[in-house]
Amino acid sequence: MEYPGLIYGDGSVANAATDLALSQDQINAFVAGKNRDYQTYWKFRHIQLLPDGTYTADPYTTGQFTLSAAETQIFKDQLKLDRSTDCRL
Repeated sequence: MEYPGLIYGDGSVANAATDLALSQDQINAFVAGKNRDYQTYWKFRHIQLLPDGTYTADPYTTGQFTLSAAETQIFKDQLKLDRSTDCRL
C-alpha cells in the first residue's frame, strides 16, 4: 500500500508549494497583526498631523490608556471575552 502523504482538509496533498503558500499566509497574518498593533498604539497616543507636515502625539507616560466604550467593545469582540472570564478590559 502506497502512503499518499499528508492531505489537507480541502483534499490537496502537502508538498513544497503548498507548504510555502501556507507558511507565507502565516507570515502575512503575523505582519498584519503587528501593523494593526502599531496603528493602534499611535491612535491611543492621539497622533495628529500639524500644518507644517510634522506630527505630534500625546507624551508617553506609563503605557496605560483609557479606551472608549467602542474601543473596549472592539477588543472584547476580537478576544471573544465574556462576563465569565477573569480577563477584564
